[in-house]
Amino acid sequence: MKKIKYIFMTLALATLLLPSGSFAASPIGTSLPQPTGATKLVTTADGLNSVSFQQTGTPVFASNAPETIWNGPRSADGKVMNQVNKTLYRDNMTGNFRFWSVHSNMTNSSVNFYMHVKNPSATSAVKLYIKRKGYAVSHAAAAAATATQQFMSQDGVNAGTLLATIPAGGTYVYQYASSVAHERTMDFVADFRAVSVATDGDAMVVISNIVTNNGTTNIENIAIQNVVETNHGYKNSNDDYRGVLQYSGRVVNLKINLTPSNYKKFIKIADGKPEAYLNEQEPLKTRWTVGGTPLTAPTVVAYNGKERGAYWLTDLTYNINITNSSGYSTVSTYYGAAPNLKPAGFINYKIGSLTQYKYESGQAIVINNNLNYTLKTVVQPSLTLPLGLYFVATN
Repeated sequence: MKKIKYIFMTLALATLLLPSGSFAASPIGTSLPQPTGATKLVTTADGLNSVSFQQTGTPVFASNAPETIWNGPRSADGKVMNQVNKTLYRDNMTGNFRFWSVHSNMTNSSVNFYMHVKNPSATSAVKLYIKRKGYAVSHAAAAAATATQQFMSQDGVNAGTLLATIPAGGTYVYQYASSVAHERTMDFVADFRAVSVATDGDAMVVISNIVTNNGTTNIENIAIQNVVETNHGYKNSNDDYRGVLQYSGRVVNLKINLTPSNYKKFIKIADGKPEAYLNEQEPLKTRWTVGGTPLTAPTVVAYNGKERGAYWLTDLTYNINITNSSGYSTVSTYYGAAPNLKPAGFINYKIGSLTQYKYESGQAIVINNNLNYTLKTVVQPSLTLPLGLYFVATN
């Protein structure tokens, strides 16, 4: 009898020593409230917790301003904005590069989008290849979700498909979106490579992102004009996101130690400075003002004293190593909005297979119940950022 009583007392004591708030590990894909009380992961001196970012990949041509394209009076101020039959952004790209374009059509007709490519070399032709792409037209969130899934479904490691051999001094026009209707959003992302025929090495090309409502009429002239004015300042808008980033990817190494007193931790994804981790962010640089006039040298895009960085359509690879010292039997990873952010959204990721979930307001999705794994994810456009990745010990 004393032995049985001792066993019960031991079990009761062990239960008291476990962290409070225990709940069973949930199946993959379960939507749950964002974990409360989680602490942000920081690197510790003992090496049990650490986070490190390595910038990888290719330069990125990013075009999101003007985010909404107009060709008539805007209701709030009556100003006439003619943003169709214009270049949205122009810059020089070399060798392998990513091109993405996200714009909404508020003109009074359907529009087409083109990537105009000029070979500035006076001596050598350039071969232009496309390696992978994603494209969709719909409402903003739906278009972004579809285009991101298409893009992630391809590995992009092949040599690519030859689009054109552009003669020395010549141009090539690649139509990547057609008949985008009024009040629809277009999302396009692709990886390209420009190769010199003379050397078989990387070649520099001049890229102009062009929108028209009359096909390719006058497109060569559009490609040499100043880029269009954005909607910066309209309705207190910071419509300025266009330029070039140096890196299309990040490799992130995470070490996480969960303890009885600290068994819920998180990191933010696609956060801006000064909250971002070291090397998580980089400055977006532009050759143009928001008014469309050229700058003598590329400058960092800034608003209210903050740098614009890499948020959307970046390849993120997280190598995750969790030590469970919490006393709980299971560790689950949740993915959704960052703590205290309520808008709904989508997550797109690979842990083996490509997966997409929609998370509702204040919710996160269970994506894994393992301690060691690799997560590949891409943050789609048109989300409220940052996102959050939570590591929670449970029974």
